[in-house]
Parts: sequence; structure tokens; C-alpha cells
Amino acid sequence: MRPAIGRKTLFGVAGGIAVAAIAAGTVAWSAGATRAPIDEPVLRPARVMEIAFHPQSQTLSLAGTVVPRIEASLGFRVAGKVVSRDVDVGAVLTAGQLIARLDPADYKLAVENARAALNTADADYARAKADYDRYTNLRGSTAFTPQTLEQRQSTSSMALGRVEQARSQLTTAENNLAYTELRADGPGIVTAVQAEVGQVLTQGQTVVRVARTDELEILVGVPEHRLKAVRDAADASYELWSDPGQRFAAHLRELSPSADPVTRTYPARFSVVEKPDFIGLGMTATLAFSRRSRWRAGVTIPP
Repeated sequence: MRPAIGRKTLFGVAGGIAVAAIAAGTVAWSAGATRAPIDEPVLRPARVMEIAFHPQSQTLSLAGTVVPRIEASLGFRVAGKVVSRDVDVGAVLTAGQLIARLDPADYKLAVENARAALNTADADYARAKADYDRYTNLRGSTAFTPQTLEQRQSTSSMALGRVEQARSQLTTAENNLAYTELRADGPGIVTAVQAEVGQVLTQGQTVVRVARTDELEILVGVPEHRLKAVRDAADASYELWSDPGQRFAAHLRELSPSADPVTRTYPARFSVVEKPDFIGLGMTATLAFSRRSRWRAGVTIPP
């Protein structure tokens, strides 16, 4: 016989099943309520920029050295013995500053002799001119003859010529005396000394080498595959290694047509357009220049 199931038991089982069903429905409804619809679009912001083509610029940097445009060897215009030298290597010169001096004794004697010769010529001309004037006053008398007048006129003219010659010789002697002092033609720096006190120099022999500081340049060696880029450079600027971050303008002045036999590069000289106060000879500089390409174009895309 099967045991009898009570009414309370049946009702209890049925109630538990109903409660479980209600709970499962509640969970399913909650999950469906939190999930977004699949077909709903998602909006995202976008950055927009108009792209324009522009010519590309090619840049090139070369290391160079600051050099003077003019560096001359200075010497005396006359021969003589050096009695003083007032500068050494590295001395800064100004226009007219004394560099060295020769013994002026012989040149002073030459000036005195030329002055004495001029005084003698002046006296001879004065006497000849007076004779000519006196004989001219005798014109019309029996003592007057045209031949004598021409002779005295010629004598007076020759005496005047000797005066002019003596005056020129005196000027030459005075110039030679002044040439015993060697002076600077302009501002510069002494880069070499090749004469000492007591040395006897010939005319034009080098005493010092002076680099002019009023015009400076930057000397660089250009590789052969960069010649066209340097020749067509639009802008040039340089930066001294002693003052990084500061750039100054420069201009191409000279590009050698032949390569250096040692470095196999082509020397180029760029004139310093903007000259800072601290620039000096022999300083190292980085020269940079750029040129625009006629055939290449590019665009700039923001990151």
C-alpha cells in the first residue's frame, strides 16, 4: 500500500515550485533591462584638418672655421736695420698704430741733402730769372740782341726745371724717412712675426702678418655631391660652438671651382653678415643652409 500524502505536503511542494519560477523570471527580466540594444549607434568625436601641399625644404649642415677675408704680409717700403718692434703675436691693432721702426739716420741725411740741393736750385733760378728780367728791360736799346734774350730765357727755364727736380727729390727723401716706421693700415690682429730687433731687412721683406678683423668669413669644405645644394642655397646661417643656440646670418661669397688636393672638398667662403661681439678668428662654427625643392611637395599630418 502506498503511503498517503497529506494535503499540506502537496501544497508545500506546489508553493516551492511557484516561488522558484517567480525568482527565475525576475533574474531574466533584470538581465534584459541592463543590456543595451545591439542596433544603437555609438557617436565618437573626430578632429578635422584641411591638408595642403607645400614645397619641401632640404637642409644641410657643414662645420667650418672663422677666418679673415684679408690677411696680408706687412713689410717696410725701404731697406734698413730694425731698431724696435712694438707688437707680438695676438696683438690687436688699430688704424695707424706703430708696428716696427727702422734706423732713420741715413734717411735723415738724405732729407738734409735734398733740402740743401733745393735751396741751391732756388738760388740759381733767382739769379737766372733776375738776369732775364734785366735784359728784357733793355729791349729797344743798342745793347739788346734777340739771341742774348733767348739764351737768358733758356737759362732761366733750365734753372726752374732744376728747382722742380730738387723739390721732387726732397719729397722722395721725406717719404723714405716716413717709411722707416711701419704702421697698420686698418684694424686687425697680428697672426705671425717674422722679424726681430737688430735684423737687417730688404725692401718689402715681411715683418708681420696681419689679419683684418673688419671683414670675417666662414670657411667650409663642401663635398662634391653637395655642390649644387650649396650653390642654390636660399638662406644661410651659422652657429658658433662657443655659443650654441644662437644663429646669425651669412652669405655665400666664393665657391672654389677646384677641389682641395688633400681633403678632396671644395672650399667655400661665406661672408659674416651678422657679427656678434664674441666672435674670434679660428673659432669653429656650424653652417646651415636650406633650399626649396621645385619638384617635391609634401604635407604635414598632425599626430
